[in-house]
Amino acid sequence: MPISLEGETIGFINCDSSQFNAFTTADAENLTLFAHQAATALKNARLFTAEHEQLLLAEALIDVNTALNSTLELDEVLNRILDNVNKVMTFDTADIVIREKDVFRVVGSRGYEKYGIKEWFHTRPIPPRAFGLWGSSLKTGVPEVFPDLTTFDFWKPPPELAWVRSHLHLPIDVDREIIGFINLNSETSDFFNEQHIESLLPFGQQAAIAIKNARLFAAEHEQRVFAEALVDIIATINSTLELDEVMTRILDNLGKMVACDTSTIMLIEEGVARI
Repeated sequence: MPISLEGETIGFINCDSSQFNAFTTADAENLTLFAHQAATALKNARLFTAEHEQLLLAEALIDVNTALNSTLELDEVLNRILDNVNKVMTFDTADIVIREKDVFRVVGSRGYEKYGIKEWFHTRPIPPRAFGLWGSSLKTGVPEVFPDLTTFDFWKPPPELAWVRSHLHLPIDVDREIIGFINLNSETSDFFNEQHIESLLPFGQQAAIAIKNARLFAAEHEQRVFAEALVDIIATINSTLELDEVMTRILDNLGKMVACDTSTIMLIEEGVARI
């Protein structure tokens, strides 16, 4: 007897007998009742599962939002995002990488310790097109799912990542610039699909907010430090300190304003340079 749900056959109830002509029309009619009950039970179970998943997602997003409003520590927020992705999605490994100049830096990961490569993964800078995975998304900003990476010619991973089969990545877009990715991996082919992307999208938006907030805070902090150093230099110039002490104070403040390994002031006196 077919089990039908909203016009779609989703299963069957089967009865078998070793006797000929064991079943009658009345048995079929009775079985119909059980099929209806099974369909109702399955519908309720699906609704409960969907509601439970939505509840988990809502709780996860609230937790990340709390982190966004309580700290400006970027790595801490991004790791909270990974913790919450882990609550609502299944994967073998997950990571978040952000772009720093011409490479990507891993700021958080989950699951790599299972393969004994967590330290290896965190300590190596990743060139933007290291494996060809992100090439298209870097240009379009569109997330991608690769059901089976072994079927793609560009996938030439190092031995440490040869186990990866299914992959999903979500670009992190900050002011129309792809600044990073949320990556999910599975050693099972055809594991990820478009539905996973839908679930991951809110986390990508929160990661973008965290990065933008961190950038704004860093810029404001640099401006404040610059202003304080400049005020101190002006006060030093207008003071009655000895020349060498004035120059030392200038160099001290220069170190707050400009990132350099060494700094000197060279004066030319009677054609001779003196540091």
